[in-house]
Amino acid sequence: MEITHIVGLLGALVGIIGIFFKRQEITALAHKDYTAKLDSTNRFFENFFEKDGVRRLVLDRAAQELARLDYVDYDFICYLVKLHEARLINLDQIIRLYKSGRKFIEYNPQQNVSASNFTLKIKDGRSVKKQVIIFGAQYFFFALLLVLPFLLASILSNWLPTQVSLFVYFFGGAYLFGCFLLALMGLLDSENIKDAENFLNKINEDDAPYLEITKQKMMEESKNKRIITLINE
Repeated sequence: MEITHIVGLLGALVGIIGIFFKRQEITALAHKDYTAKLDSTNRFFENFFEKDGVRRLVLDRAAQELARLDYVDYDFICYLVKLHEARLINLDQIIRLYKSGRKFIEYNPQQNVSASNFTLKIKDGRSVKKQVIIFGAQYFFFALLLVLPFLLASILSNWLPTQVSLFVYFFGGAYLFGCFLLALMGLLDSENIKDAENFLNKINEDDAPYLEITKQKMMEESKNKRIITLINE
């Protein structure tokens, strides 16, 4: 192998490794949203939040508008809103985590949503850390396969006939596209599954404090009602 091939291979490896460790910054670009959310938030609280007599489909559409996601429902978003109102989570951050990690989160919808409605979709007995390593290995393997034909182009040209058939072009294109797609999937999934874990950890961490806050609030409301009743008597 010529020195130019070795230098090119090393350069490609450096680039592949650099992209892998910068994957969080790369995927974060897709989550930036500068659209004003005040109008939709006000409309959600004024017209839909804990309102009776509104059809389910309308409630779901309102929740989807608030979250800027078309695969959430009203009960799910209300649960997150209540956690946010209790100062336990940041709604925008938790929605971003769910959006990224949704592929690895199983959500069982019901009217009274809690942390128990969410589970991590991962092979039994496999930790998230191990799964991240597997996705990372997938990225490196297929990224290397993607760049190898370009690095070894001069060598491969000696093995190819002068007149290249359409089948060779088709096979080469399918090979490059497949390697690119599988490398990209490994890169994104290695970050998305960590976002899924962070989402579930945050929900499970804050569910019990939220129930305690709700319980105290209900006790306080009941106490105030008794006081008002005694005063009126």
